[in-house]
Amino acid sequence: MYPNSSRGKKRRRSHRGDDCLLNPRNAQSRLPPAKRLKSSPKEDHGSARSEYWDSLSKVYLTGNSLKEHDRRLSKAASSPSFSRSLHERSLPPVGIEEIESLQRFARRGGPDISDLRGYWPGMTSRGRSRSRGRSRSAGRGANAAHWLRGISSDPSKPITTEKRSSAYDANFEQCLIDSGIFPDGYRDPAGRRNPKPENWDAIKHRLGKRRLSLSPSRFSDEGFENFVERHREARSETKLMNSCFPIIRGDSSIPCEEDKLFGNLRPLSRELVTAKPDFYDGARAEQLNKQVRNELSHYIIPSRQLHIPILPNFFCEGKGPDGLMTVATRQALYDGALGARAMLHLQSFDTDLGYDGNAYTLVSIYYTGTLTLYTVHPGLSEAPGRKTNYYMNQIGGWYLPGSIDQFRQGVGAFRNARNFAKEQRDLFINAANEKEKLGRPREASSETKTTPSNSTDAVCNHDSATSADELATPDHRPKRTLSGAGRGRGPRSKSARRHETGYLN
Repeated sequence: MYPNSSRGKKRRRSHRGDDCLLNPRNAQSRLPPAKRLKSSPKEDHGSARSEYWDSLSKVYLTGNSLKEHDRRLSKAASSPSFSRSLHERSLPPVGIEEIESLQRFARRGGPDISDLRGYWPGMTSRGRSRSRGRSRSAGRGANAAHWLRGISSDPSKPITTEKRSSAYDANFEQCLIDSGIFPDGYRDPAGRRNPKPENWDAIKHRLGKRRLSLSPSRFSDEGFENFVERHREARSETKLMNSCFPIIRGDSSIPCEEDKLFGNLRPLSRELVTAKPDFYDGARAEQLNKQVRNELSHYIIPSRQLHIPILPNFFCEGKGPDGLMTVATRQALYDGALGARAMLHLQSFDTDLGYDGNAYTLVSIYYTGTLTLYTVHPGLSEAPGRKTNYYMNQIGGWYLPGSIDQFRQGVGAFRNARNFAKEQRDLFINAANEKEKLGRPREASSETKTTPSNSTDAVCNHDSATSADELATPDHRPKRTLSGAGRGRGPRSKSARRHETGYLN
């Protein structure tokens, strides 16, 4: 019974299929209703990308800008008006000379297109050129998976994988400039250079101090030869930062971290990728009052992982032989602007933002043996809609494998810069904790307040936490005085600077 009924059902189904074949209208009516296609979130991304490119005052010819150009062309080609104009357009008549030219062009098979072997729709020139080995930081946002995500099975769909600009794109620097973050050597439309910080001479003097840890008795010629050998063997950024950089930074108890994503900070521009410095110094979270940390969280706490240092104001970006100095400079500028903004907001805690013209943030670049140091400081912006500018200025550079004297000078300046940055952090943290303890902002007054004798100086004090790597001679100087409300420290007098010459040159 069951087999017969089963065959009957099959027979009936086959009749329906024949009916559909004989009568296409019946087949169309029997089809299930078509489902509405959900709009992909990537389709809405085109408008955001258009706003980014339209906001740039200058667009460089890069892979990303070409992608945006192709996206706009594909969007225009899909419009009905474009199709009508294309169909209405008539081809010009082809003459005998053009035909003979085409015949000569195709005489030997046409142009050589052997370089297109292995190419498929969606592969970009960036993806093809990056098949060779890359350094550690180059793979952060621009590795093979990056352009593989851009491959689309439908060539008519625009490629919109890139959401924000990275330091490997020349337009990244232009986006920084448009946001009021100016690189070293920048000149504004009027031809003016970046202003130098008010404490420029004091910082240079501090960086030039000699250190006992680099004296001949502690760092011999054999130690220098060991560094040079490691430098020659460092063929990649990873090897460079793991073998050479530890010798440069030395032994210190300053809190530091490497390769941490600054995902908690408020972005300087929504079109920029999240910063991820190779190395940075900061303070322990418990040093700063919890209430202050909560209020300034998105300016001074780089990550939600509270075990890593906060208030970063010293950075280092490293690049190996295959890296680019231009990329490292953009990364250092971005890092320094975030650090300078953090110090500015902590300095102005409970008050309006105050600009004293001093630099409390230092950044460095170690590129195939060359160590470069920069200052980054904030300033009041005159541009409409923007309150703060950030200026980067190179303060020194040394080729460390050149000679042991260059090594001592460069590494000594690097370690002095770390100590200087730590002193500024501690000073601002103590001031903010005191404000929170009082429960009200300090009132502006012409009277001066003397800090305790164990407080850190604005420029030239050396913290006891780095006693394992102390400077050549102790520091003898008068106590520092503070004046004003929330404005930070003003530039010190020349007499005070002359008094602070206890270190050996």
